[in-house]
Amino acid sequence: MVHKHGCYERYADPAGAKKQEDLESIQRYLCFPCGLTFSVLAPHRLPYRPVRAERLQGDFDQRAGIQTQGLDPPPRAVEAGCLQRAWSALSARVAALKDAFGQLVDSTVSDGLSLWRTLRQSFDSVSKMLCFLSQHHRIRWSEYGWPTTPVGNSGVAGGPAIAHLRVRRQSAYGYACNHFCEDR
Repeated sequence: MVHKHGCYERYADPAGAKKQEDLESIQRYLCFPCGLTFSVLAPHRLPYRPVRAERLQGDFDQRAGIQTQGLDPPPRAVEAGCLQRAWSALSARVAALKDAFGQLVDSTVSDGLSLWRTLRQSFDSVSKMLCFLSQHHRIRWSEYGWPTTPVGNSGVAGGPAIAHLRVRRQSAYGYACNHFCEDR
């Protein structure tokens, strides 16, 4: 069982905050049995990435040729840099991601473009990709490119609004926390 453990503020825009309204509050939770703390992000947020999930997905779709039009509005310099770093991280981990997604990814996939195209055929959103990895492998994107452990069903009709659960620190006992996942 987890309990509220405070919150922290996060920039809503990749360029940072100019006003208090530009910050989002992120709730933190503590699992008493194992000592892990968690941050629960909204469905539009990606851990350690200051871009919105739908913007990242749109950018990746354009790079992979799935979508012909660019992002609207076009990304400014800071956001463009964030998107480029995310794409580089994905492209650098193709082999590991192929193993993690297993039979959902064609064996001929060899680069970031073909990997993204294949993943988009299987999943209609980045959040669902992250949830698959968490639910089927209990792994975090930090091992494969994007640091996160997602839970919930990211806005599927009738489901919770929780999109991502991120482990903030390791358990003092050295094992992963299953208490939150069992309550899904």
